[in-house]
Amino acid sequence: MSSQQHVITGNRLGDGRVVYLDAGGAWRTALRRAQVFASVEAARAAVGSAAAAVVEAYAIEVEVGDGGPRPVAMRERLRALGPSCETASELRSAAQRTAA
Repeated sequence: MSSQQHVITGNRLGDGRVVYLDAGGAWRTALRRAQVFASVEAARAAVGSAAAAVVEAYAIEVEVGDGGPRPVAMRERLRALGPSCETASELRSAAQRTAA
């Protein structure tokens, strides 16, 4: 059994946003709201039917501090920060503001 802590993440089907499973079984965009599990096995077991709302739900290793969970792997830290480029809706909004 692993001594590391884990959360479950995936990408929401509707818009592709990175989401995290909370204690109530809902998907949240804020990592700080994710349920932290004591083992990867417990994390995987908790996904259940919630997996139907996301693409590729999987457990990630986290460190827990005062600010909540923080991904250990750099890839997951980048995912937690959000899109590294503007989304299509943000680009449309900017274009509309410029045209006005």
